[in-house]
Amino acid sequence: MNGNGNANPGDVLLDIQGLAVEYKSRGAVMRVLPGVDLTISRGETVGLVGESGSGKSTLALTVLRLLPANGKIAAGQIILDGTTDIASLNREQLRHARGEKVAMIFQDPLTSLNPTFKIGHQMVDVQAAHCPRRVRRSDRKRFRQRALTLLNQVGLPDPDHIVRSYPHQLSGGMRQRVMTALALSLEPELLIADEPTSALDVTTEAQIVSLLRQLKADRDLTILFVTHDLSIVAELCDRVAVMYAGQIMEQGTVAEVFERPQHPYTMALLDAVPTRAHRGKPLTAIPGRVPSLIGNITGCRFASRCSYVQDVCRNSEPEPIVAAGSEVVRCHMRDEGSDYERADVSAAPVSEAAAES
Repeated sequence: MNGNGNANPGDVLLDIQGLAVEYKSRGAVMRVLPGVDLTISRGETVGLVGESGSGKSTLALTVLRLLPANGKIAAGQIILDGTTDIASLNREQLRHARGEKVAMIFQDPLTSLNPTFKIGHQMVDVQAAHCPRRVRRSDRKRFRQRALTLLNQVGLPDPDHIVRSYPHQLSGGMRQRVMTALALSLEPELLIADEPTSALDVTTEAQIVSLLRQLKADRDLTILFVTHDLSIVAELCDRVAVMYAGQIMEQGTVAEVFERPQHPYTMALLDAVPTRAHRGKPLTAIPGRVPSLIGNITGCRFASRCSYVQDVCRNSEPEPIVAAGSEVVRCHMRDEGSDYERADVSAAPVSEAAAES
């Protein structure tokens, strides 16, 4: 990292540039990602946060080109390791990139695992699918032994029993650990975790977060962690990107963004987190809802819900700028070159949660 907190060019593992994604539905076109820029340095964990419908999972799926049939990449690049543009790979090249370069842990492991095959069979098949030669019996024996080793590494007791089990015979936390072992079986450089703890109880969630932290330390993994839970981001991540209506509104180090948020949406998200200051009081809710993505959106995407909105916010899209400790923020209030009137607004309001800390 350089002195500004940004990644040095040689350290960047994933560089997303101007990524635009469109969905077609009933004759209408929704540009769900209008042009996302995001860099992830080698060895760091980046949290991608925002409300449901903000585009987090779409961005994660697009990195692996797992969009549904009605979705497509309309523009932009997904550069991996400075050389490979995932957006332009053919089917065979993409097959090698998945698993070997980038792997993903999905939100619901029960729907990600095949219910008709035992865990060991599935873990062997993943390795066999990427074997550069015809798979022999000795290879499958070696793949099974590696499966046992991986299951042990992710903290599952009695791996011999696990490989002989079907997915439905395991608990939710055990299935998520199996998915983690599957994702790591081909030694990927980048691990994408799409809300891997959302279906788990609090105790199991803490165990999965602890596991990811340990795996990152042991393997020098680079992780993109998609979540709506800011407390997990604070515990696990180095940097955070705050997403709203398909656009990244603010990003920077977790410490800087959480201690002094620059975008009103980040402030609102932090104010909705339970803290000692909220004890005995109702939590702050963000009024309104995420705007429709059908057609064009004029101005700032958060304008209809923002407490600091002015006419310039409704009429002109804010440019990404550097503000305080944030690497990037899209907000007229922070842009001294915009027509935003600051007479009645303090230079840098912060959220209640940030002020308390």
